[in-house]
Amino acid sequence: MKKIAIIGKEDVDSLAWHIEYTLEKMNFNAKIFEPSGGVEKKFLNKNIQFYLTKLSTKYEESTYHRLVRQVVEYKADLIIVILRSIPPYVIEKLKEELEIKIIFWTGDAFINLERGYALVSNYDAWFVKDTYMERFMKDKLNLNVYLIPECCNPDFHRPPKNIKFASQHEVVIAGTLYPYRAKILEQLLEKFQIEIYGALPKWMNKKWKEVHTGKYILLEEKSKVFYSSKINLNTLHYGEVDAGNCRLFEVAGSGGFQICDRKEEIANYFEENKEIVCFDTIDELIEKIEYYLKHQDEAEIIANNAHK
Repeated sequence: MKKIAIIGKEDVDSLAWHIEYTLEKMNFNAKIFEPSGGVEKKFLNKNIQFYLTKLSTKYEESTYHRLVRQVVEYKADLIIVILRSIPPYVIEKLKEELEIKIIFWTGDAFINLERGYALVSNYDAWFVKDTYMERFMKDKLNLNVYLIPECCNPDFHRPPKNIKFASQHEVVIAGTLYPYRAKILEQLLEKFQIEIYGALPKWMNKKWKEVHTGKYILLEEKSKVFYSSKINLNTLHYGEVDAGNCRLFEVAGSGGFQICDRKEEIANYFEENKEIVCFDTIDELIEKIEYYLKHQDEAEIIANNAHK
């Protein structure tokens, strides 16, 4: 059985986690390797370990030396790198030790590539979700890059049983409360009943903590929330130049109705007003939320079309 090493986060519902899950389902032997580990793992959380690699060259070298050793001992036949922070010398060492192909696969926007290590590392292929990234990396950098949009996992993101469509929530947004997202929501809070799911940033003040559910939803629980919401609001980060996010497909897979930022790329996956509803301005967003809260029969048809 072919062995595939995935260098990424072990967290449930992460991109690396879903890749490992799917590869195992395809009868590959897949395993996630995370740079954080060793003795420090017992005493330091992942964030502290991450910043230590940025501040200390010796700590960085010891961390990645351990990672290389673990992947080599696994005797991988292919390596998929999800983490954007892996230094080029790590990729060179892995190639030297194993003489195999190594792929970089990101579900992030271009602006999140940090130091840009992924652009100068000796990968055999790059998988990106943004058509702008694909063009830039292919035309300017002459890289072997492929467009692979994000997706849902139909084993988890599917309409739940024994729950009625749009029966439990009014307007739901799931994801980290970035400042730009918070500013959009700020203009909606007085008009609609909004529930926020996801990570709680430290900058959030009392106002946001009062409307935040305090929950981070995963897998089937995520599908239940999406399906039972009248409206799932999907605000795309401005760094997503020509791309959608995973939520775009997870909501559709779960059978939920969503209103999303309008981007040209979305038209490659969904037909507007038949499978998804989009907006350009805050006024347009408010108008469409008000409309579809009153016309849930139309919202359900659109949600069913998106699911199909």
